[in-house]
Amino acid sequence: MDGFVPKPIQATTLLQTMEYLASRSGADSAIVATSDKLAGSDALDEAALMKLVGGDRGLAGELAELFLEDLEPRLTEITAAVQGLDADRLRSAAHALRGSAGSLRAENVSAAAGALEAIGRSGVLDGVQHALEALNIALASLRPRLVELAARG
Repeated sequence: MDGFVPKPIQATTLLQTMEYLASRSGADSAIVATSDKLAGSDALDEAALMKLVGGDRGLAGELAELFLEDLEPRLTEITAAVQGLDADRLRSAAHALRGSAGSLRAENVSAAAGALEAIGRSGVLDGVQHALEALNIALASLRPRLVELAARG
């Protein structure tokens, strides 16, 4: 397994993951295209999140705050694992981020973290820098949305 698509499977997330995996063996332009898609406006499925919390904006805001508080330590762990070429540490840290992003309905971040998790699981760290870049791009798009959501909550 070289990739991960969170459930429920969305066509755009599946295609992004497939493009990323195809790009690992080839052109940097495919990686850039995947990164551009990860930075799109669908960083957060707020409607799905609101459905999950039963329309409770306060709870959605609290979840956004918790995610943001936990994000930097998780990202620091992932970055350290990449720099140290520590596949097990990468798998574990990326798995945790993938799960929390998926719970928040931040599918782009979840998919990017899932790709890092798969790289860690495989033990073959080729392309890990590009995967980390894709995660950072997805996070750059998500952060402002979560800050806004937390402020409204």
